[in-house]
Amino acid sequence: MAKKKQKKSTMQRITIIGTLMALSVLLLGVFMQLFSVLRFFG
Repeated sequence: MAKKKQKKSTMQRITIIGTLMALSVLLLGVFMQLFSVLRFFG
C-alpha cells in the first residue's frame, strides 16, 4: 500500500515537472516571437 502511494506521488511529480517544462517552452516561444516582432518594427 505504502509503495503504491509513493509511486503515485512520483508520477504526480513527473507530471508537474513535465507541465512546467511545457509552460517554459511555450513562454520561450512567445518571447522569441515578441523579440522578432520588436526587431521587425525597430
